[in-house]
Amino acid sequence: MSEHLLWVDLETTGLDPREDWILEIAAKITDTDLNTIDGRVWQVSVPDKDQLTSKMSRAVFDMHSRSGLLSDLLYDRTVWLSGVDNALHSLLSAPQYSPFGSKGWVLCGSSVHFDREFMRQMPRTFGLLSYRVIDVSTVKQLVRMWVPDKGVPETPEDQKAHRAAIDIDRSIEELAVYRKLILRG
Repeated sequence: MSEHLLWVDLETTGLDPREDWILEIAAKITDTDLNTIDGRVWQVSVPDKDQLTSKMSRAVFDMHSRSGLLSDLLYDRTVWLSGVDNALHSLLSAPQYSPFGSKGWVLCGSSVHFDREFMRQMPRTFGLLSYRVIDVSTVKQLVRMWVPDKGVPETPEDQKAHRAAIDIDRSIEELAVYRKLILRG
């Protein structure tokens, strides 16, 4: 059986996992060659829609307004975070998926430590995670530092869509570029 990686991206009301809310979660399972095997996206029900905008700084409010996430949260179907936790736990526990390594699911993404801290709000899923992560933003910094002559493409922060599924796809694509240019080049 092949081994798999878990890619996650979250959109939140802010930066503090103890105070802020998760608004959107995307998860993708890839094989170790970065081919997508399965993926899901959830917009998360917020505890109090009347407080939603007051939980965000002006910059975060503007970002989520531009991306369309706020509109989706207010007018589309959402799922309570506990439901997302149960659904993601079930997906990761499915017999057809085997986490890379033997110590749980390796969490992958860009600045994925941020997402990992918020995932503590999802205890069933968090319990399946390895302590190891693959952070694409770290790889980017190493490539820029150690092999600047390889012509690694710039990926400025403002290119982020701030929609979880799009940002995961971009992270996977970015790691594939580094893998091709640097690790196998």
